[in-house]
Amino acid sequence: MGKSLIADLALDMRSTIESVDESIRFLSEDGPDRKSRNEVVVDSQAWPFAFTDEGKRFAYEGGYIGKTVGGLVDWIIKNYSWQVSADPIPSWRSRLESLSREDDEHKALKKYCDFMRQTEDIRSQIDESAAQLDGHIQQQIDIMRGK
Repeated sequence: MGKSLIADLALDMRSTIESVDESIRFLSEDGPDRKSRNEVVVDSQAWPFAFTDEGKRFAYEGGYIGKTVGGLVDWIIKNYSWQVSADPIPSWRSRLESLSREDDEHKALKKYCDFMRQTEDIRSQIDESAAQLDGHIQQQIDIMRGK
């Protein structure tokens, strides 16, 4: 049972990582502006953060004086200490390898659950950014088709 459980957990973790990797690639290469993978990761956190009370307070207390949303986001990107400041995929793949090598199913389950819990927010933010870009692309296609 243990090897099957560990293999299943590793398969699901691999699928999760590949999905986020593809979203980062999509955002990096297919958006209106080409961005590095690191920029995509930070942007995915910065845009939603800028509209929170915490984000607004951070900008106010930090002395932001601009007038545009884009300027606010750019300022926050440069001044906020991001929990995930670079492409997480390489470190996630290392965690996957560690899980895959695990012999103890209890330890494997803990590694899997820790990974899923610890990466939930950034995965959600990246997925939301990719969904927004996809929606924007679809809207542009519809406009070009005259819809």
